[in-house]
Amino acid sequence: MIDEERLDKHFLYYALNSEAYRAQVRGSATGATVRHTAPERIYRCRIKLPSPADQRAIGQTPKSYDDLIANNRRRIELLEQATRLLFKEWFVRLRYPGHEHDKIAGVVPTGWRSSTVEAVCRDFIDGDWLETKDQGGDAFRILQISNIGENSFVETGNFRYITDETFRRLNCTEVAPGDTLISRMPEPIGRAWMVTPQPWRMVTAVDVTIARPDPDQVEPFYFLHHLNSSIHLARCATRATGATRPRIAKRVMGALPIMVSQRLADGLRRLCLCKQ
Repeated sequence: MIDEERLDKHFLYYALNSEAYRAQVRGSATGATVRHTAPERIYRCRIKLPSPADQRAIGQTPKSYDDLIANNRRRIELLEQATRLLFKEWFVRLRYPGHEHDKIAGVVPTGWRSSTVEAVCRDFIDGDWLETKDQGGDAFRILQISNIGENSFVETGNFRYITDETFRRLNCTEVAPGDTLISRMPEPIGRAWMVTPQPWRMVTAVDVTIARPDPDQVEPFYFLHHLNSSIHLARCATRATGATRPRIAKRVMGALPIMVSQRLADGLRRLCLCKQ
């Protein structure tokens, strides 16, 4: 239990997450394969302890930022949920604005056409085969499968890089903001993220497909939301192979269907409430 008259819990939380404290914990760890420490070693770690009043002032400053971040994340989640519902209403149930006036030609309304995921892209290529021996340096960060969320970048803290020389030698593909990265492995298989600006140059792993939708054929945000839709992810899951590490082949994923309506996709872009 914390004696709150002597120790502010918010100050303690941020102190225990500080680099100075974590360095002490790392220094106390033992083990060749899996490093670990013990409670008594953690108890011996030291932190600077100002007066209770100063602790409260120090603890409230980062907490106010964390609270703001948490509120913004909740807002983003609600906005993304609204986008998914809008996508489903317009492009799955086909209850888009003015749908009651459109005729059905075969299985799609007038002005729509059926295509495939790969066919609506200028580029649809896999990332690079980067073995452990190829890694090192700091020129290009390797975006891994675990970094790809459903239209989000997931920071795992597992930083891996390659050098400029390796990039040129292996003829790697540089990932740029606006590219869509699609994970061919779970979970879920087929999830996609539209790349946003990052503080590093980027390449990606071989089980991540780099898709660059052709704006003359499909609106990129519509393409992104189609990839993350439940119907497309279910198609990817049923076509994955491999018992231990299931994955979907790029060729198979690229052949999956997508219905295209440029007029309605442009409308979705204007109304789209996803993260940029």
